Amino acid sequence: MKNLLFFCLFVLTLNSGKSQTCGTITSQGIVPNPVVETDSVWLNVQAYCNYSMWLDHYTVTPSGNSFMINAFYCVGLATVITYTNDSIPLGILPAGNYSYIINTFSS
Repeated sequence: MKNLLFFCLFVLTLNSGKSQTCGTITSQGIVPNPVVETDSVWLNVQAYCNYSMWLDHYTVTPSGNSFMINAFYCVGLATVITYTNDSIPLGILPAGNYSYIINTFSS
């Protein structure tokens, strides 16, 4: 019984650490920069995790020249330092300056 309790606490500790360290953004940027007339614009994001992970899905909410991006990452069980590079399409945009906010979630 004591070993089972220790094992359960150990698994909970691993899962709580995983949720705190996955999806940390290490770099980001809009491509092309600057945006010129009728460009297809992408947001490039590099995220870090100490477990295997991949981008599962995302949402993009435009509001004028601003974008709210929610990126949802799946986290695997393998303990390995992972950097993932993801390109999220923002659409064909007219020339101008754009801002964005990225929220990352992991499961």
